[in-house]
Amino acid sequence: MDHKDGVLSHLRCAVQGYLSKHMYTSATFWADKAVSLSGESLEDVYYFIQCLLHSGEHHRVVHLLSSGKWRDLGKEHLIFTYLTARAHASCSQWSEVLNLIFLVIEFIYCINT
Repeated sequence: MDHKDGVLSHLRCAVQGYLSKHMYTSATFWADKAVSLSGESLEDVYYFIQCLLHSGEHHRVVHLLSSGKWRDLGKEHLIFTYLTARAHASCSQWSEVLNLIFLVIEFIYCINT
């Protein structure tokens, strides 16, 4: 294990520790560092988004997953579609939630045909 992997492992442990203590602002800070250090690995992006949601930064999540640099993650990984819908729901953007639900239904229908 090189130095970068050791630091990344420490950051991930710190994020999990802060999340378990409901210290969401600290978890968000360190999760952001883990995302950068890991080269935006899916696991780290997922925990960063979770931290943002716990911190009440729903509009930021909507931006990152709908029009920001991670907007295509929902097309490739259903969990990110769910997180995007959850953020839209927290912002009372119900039409966006419905659009995402319809996209998922369409996706499932295409897989099964």
